[in-house]
Amino acid sequence: MRKIIYKTSIFLVCLLIFSTCSILQQAKTLSNCTFDFAGVKHFKIANVSLYKINNINDINLSDATQILTALSKKKTDLSFDVIIKGNNPNKKAASIDKLEYIILLENQEIISGELNEKFIIPAYGSSLISINANIDALKILNIKTLKNVYVLYQNISGNNSEKKSKISIKIKPTINNYSFPSFITINKQI
Repeated sequence: MRKIIYKTSIFLVCLLIFSTCSILQQAKTLSNCTFDFAGVKHFKIANVSLYKINNINDINLSDATQILTALSKKKTDLSFDVIIKGNNPNKKAASIDKLEYIILLENQEIISGELNEKFIIPAYGSSLISINANIDALKILNIKTLKNVYVLYQNISGNNSEKKSKISIKIKPTINNYSFPSFITINKQI
């Protein structure tokens, strides 16, 4: 009986050491990866795509009604996708089990959250990670923030050449319930 307990204990200790080494190897692989800002897509307000709207005359009656209805209900969803490109210089694939994020516009936090998806960045390759930012536009309703969001939209759609927008994405990857100790910050002038 003692032999069985002893062998089981040794097996469990070896399994724990192997598991810890595996997590450390994965963390090392991921720490060698770099992350770049790849773009912003799918700008919508009240589920109306803003890509077809360059000025007030481009808003049709249906879209205007949808936006005004959302405003009257005091909940107006503003959504867009922030795309991050992960680059892996390693000979092994890098894996992320979960990703905490904070998105800032002109150094002001506009949204934070967590992606509970698994992402794999292939060996010697790259992979795109899409973060869907969905916020209530009325909660960030102040003149400065709305102006910054509008300038960002104009810059993305190519309608603004006067002022650049600074967007920052902070990400904190998690591997097997091990979270990186600090956020990785990606800054981009658009």
